[in-house]
Amino acid sequence: DLKYESSKSRRELAVMSLSFTDGDTNTLYVGAEDGAVCQVHIHGQKSGITEMFEGHEGPVTGVHMHPTTDTQFSLTQSDAMKSLALSASFDWSVKLWDVKQHRHPILSF
Repeated sequence: DLKYESSKSRRELAVMSLSFTDGDTNTLYVGAEDGAVCQVHIHGQKSGITEMFEGHEGPVTGVHMHPTTDTQFSLTQSDAMKSLALSASFDWSVKLWDVKQHRHPILSF
C-alpha cells in the first residue's frame, strides 16, 4: 500500500504505472490513478512517498525517466537530463517534469 501523509492530509494512492531511474534500485516514480506522479523510496529512513507532483487531470498511464547511460551527451548534459521525466495520462496530455527542481510540469503537450 502506498500512502501519502503530509501535515495537512493523508491519502492512499492506486498505482497505474512506474519507472525506476537508471542505476538506482531504491527510488522509483509512480503514476497514480488520481493524476499525481510520485517519487517513492523503497527502503531506508524515508521509505514511502517522498515527493508528489501534480499536473494531470486523469489517471497517469505511463511514467518514464530519462536514461543516463547514453554516451552521446557530455557528462554535464547527462547530469542535467537524469532528473527529467515524461508522464502520459488519460487526460490526453504528456508532461515533461524536472523532478529535482520543480513540483509542476515544465512542459505540457
